[in-house]
Amino acid sequence: MIIGNIKEKSQIDLLKHQDLFKIAFDFLEHSDTYELREGKNEFSDKGVFAIYLEYSTHSIQDGLMEEHKKYLDIQYILDGTEKMLYTNMDNIKVTKPYCESEDVLLGVAENYNEVVMNKGTFAILFPEEAHMPGVTHIKACDVKKIVLKIPVEHLI
Repeated sequence: MIIGNIKEKSQIDLLKHQDLFKIAFDFLEHSDTYELREGKNEFSDKGVFAIYLEYSTHSIQDGLMEEHKKYLDIQYILDGTEKMLYTNMDNIKVTKPYCESEDVLLGVAENYNEVVMNKGTFAILFPEEAHMPGVTHIKACDVKKIVLKIPVEHLI
């Protein structure tokens, strides 16, 4: 997992040396100019796409850890604050086996780390890094988020 802020140009510039990260971060840096609709928004011919989400945060008990294999996530907070839990897949007790068409495995974990995500913060989650976004930090709030999906097959 890599965590940063969209305003930290040195981090972004370093990641932009890889073409797909450049596409993704260029999109985020200009996301205020896009007419995003909730759900999937396609904007690249390289397989990178954005999912725009609006939701209220939830308790840990009301969420599940998720893990992906085909896509790397860049989760970016446009507005609001949430905690994101994350852990190694070895710590996951699977509740829903991997579904290839949805690119997701779901489960629960007793051992995990957490990070607070607020406006301008991004987290890059690599395949097989289990994570639970959207968890309430201090008190429940509404969150607006973009999740960019980068196909792993093009990164290797």
